[in-house]
Amino acid sequence: METTIRRIGQPTVERSGGRDERVSVRFKLNREPDMTWMDLFKLYTQGIRKSFDYRLLVLDSLDALEILAKFREPRRDMFSLIHWLRDLHCTAFLLGELPTDSGSNGSARTAYARHKEEYLADGILHLRLARQGEFGMQRQLRVVKMRGTRHETGYHALVFDNGLRVTRILA
Repeated sequence: METTIRRIGQPTVERSGGRDERVSVRFKLNREPDMTWMDLFKLYTQGIRKSFDYRLLVLDSLDALEILAKFREPRRDMFSLIHWLRDLHCTAFLLGELPTDSGSNGSARTAYARHKEEYLADGILHLRLARQGEFGMQRQLRVVKMRGTRHETGYHALVFDNGLRVTRILA
């Protein structure tokens, strides 16, 4: 069975050189019958931590994780996952998708998670594509929530030229 985390078993670390070194970890699936997918995920994430002291963990996507791990009680399972992630002492990005950019009747969005788990997160970043003129599109970023930090809550443009810049939106 191939999954997003491929070949679960002995981890293989592949490094791509360069200024910001990236590490890709792959596994082979051979598990104990009583282990859940989430148990395996935690076991290997902790195992990798022992051999490679990462500071950033990205889960892409939270929706896929929920399906693979067969969350029976999503709010409780999400609480448990986030509590476990905090114990790793690294920055964790949990990526998820939202269906539309506004609530019903065109009102502003009030929920940034499927099961209202945003109360668990220390920070919430919202990325969207916004129409610019008749034919253009612009990537925009908004800091919805960032615990312990003063921040602007409006959208900013993401510009990709010789790297990534966040700028004010120009009309």
